[in-house]
Amino acid sequence: MRRVWQVFDAPPDETNILPIEPSPWHIARTVYIPWEHWDVILKFAESIDSHKTKLLSSSSSTKNKNLNIERSQDELQEMIDFIERIIGKIAVSPPLVPKPTPEIPEDYTNVEHIRMLEAVKGVMKEVKRIGKPLKAWIE
Repeated sequence: MRRVWQVFDAPPDETNILPIEPSPWHIARTVYIPWEHWDVILKFAESIDSHKTKLLSSSSSTKNKNLNIERSQDELQEMIDFIERIIGKIAVSPPLVPKPTPEIPEDYTNVEHIRMLEAVKGVMKEVKRIGKPLKAWIE
């Protein structure tokens, strides 16, 4: 079975590097998260704030890689702040994936889910800084 990924792509800049710590979740300025783990993160986020989760989810749920996702500077900052909040809650929560299942084959620790979110936050910050539309899709 082919793996499905949630992809976030920061607009290009002169460095072609996402200004965050290295992680297995990004290559250059593109973030790749196993879709089932992104879904687990969104379900966790829903328990924190359903309105902000809808904004985050609607900014990542297209299957059209060429679609520009237009977000205002305020919406981008709202998502960045919300991701920070999710990170803080995950840091003190029981494992989001306590054991592997057929649907979620890896029991990544919460630290890995935080690293995934740090990568997504890095893309959001770059989109806000550069002022170009967000590109995010399911692949």
